[in-house]
Amino acid sequence: MSLRNLKKLKTRTLILETAKRLAAEEGWSNVTTRKLAAQADLSYQTLYNYFPAKGAIIKELIAEVYQGERQAIDQLIENFDGNLLDAINQLNVLRFKGLEDADSSWIKSVQSYFASSDLESSEISNIVEMIDQSGSDYYYQLLMASQRLGELDQNLDIQLMSYSLSVLANHALDRMLTNRETREALSQTLSEQIEQLLTPHLK
Repeated sequence: MSLRNLKKLKTRTLILETAKRLAAEEGWSNVTTRKLAAQADLSYQTLYNYFPAKGAIIKELIAEVYQGERQAIDQLIENFDGNLLDAINQLNVLRFKGLEDADSSWIKSVQSYFASSDLESSEISNIVEMIDQSGSDYYYQLLMASQRLGELDQNLDIQLMSYSLSVLANHALDRMLTNRETREALSQTLSEQIEQLLTPHLK
């Protein structure tokens, strides 16, 4: 990595770590970009060059969480040798784990922010869909592997099904982020929804 790129990475990390600290100490709703720049000992223009809005910062922070156990997810997909329903449930557990393992102090602050009545319902319901562009691809890879193994109907529209699975999972993650339901309850509901959706297409 070049010295310039290393400096950029360090600055980006500094901004995000400072944002987490301020969110934990003062609540995310009280964090401003000017306060964040001052606390990170950066000029406002430098912060703006990395994150032009507060929303871009929270998007990046939550993206780290929602990406979950990336290495474990890749390994799960690589080692898939059948039993699609079980593999998808394992995938969802790994995605939930990312949110659970995050530092609770700043996550709780963000949960309070998103649970605030001041936010439009559309802002809350689309949090993960805005952030996680990789979720649909995870399901797509598992569906393709299952179809190659002859476990899944060859006529199934894999693209549409992977999108549907992603929407269901992201909705559950949204509800977990906004503290509306426990992980256990969400996991159970999600597992049942996925089974109903996929079972008619399994051989």
